[in-house]
Amino acid sequence: MAVINVFFDESIGRDGQILAVGAYIFRKSRLKQFDRDWRLLLVDYRLPFFRMSLCAHDGLFGEFRHLNPEECDTAARRAIALIKKYAEFGAAIAVDCNRFREVIPRNPYLSTPYQFCM
Repeated sequence: MAVINVFFDESIGRDGQILAVGAYIFRKSRLKQFDRDWRLLLVDYRLPFFRMSLCAHDGLFGEFRHLNPEECDTAARRAIALIKKYAEFGAAIAVDCNRFREVIPRNPYLSTPYQFCM
């Protein structure tokens, strides 16, 4: 039996209609090294966390405000490289929230678009 860890992240379109959920699966045996390298990334760029949506705007928002565009680009590339190096698998799914109930009948286990994506 393999022990895995899964990390999820969601994003909602500007109009609130489309919900996307991404997931990366990590084997437990590789997670410790990933965590160490990820923490080094955060320290190197003086970040409490890494959020691509903030970084993608060249440091104009939130915790990335102190970074210039080149630093944001380098940080993003480094984060992507770490995920590619350590993750076993990545996947994403999106759903149209306005049409969700038309396609998915009432179900206690799939009561929200987010649960469906999970």
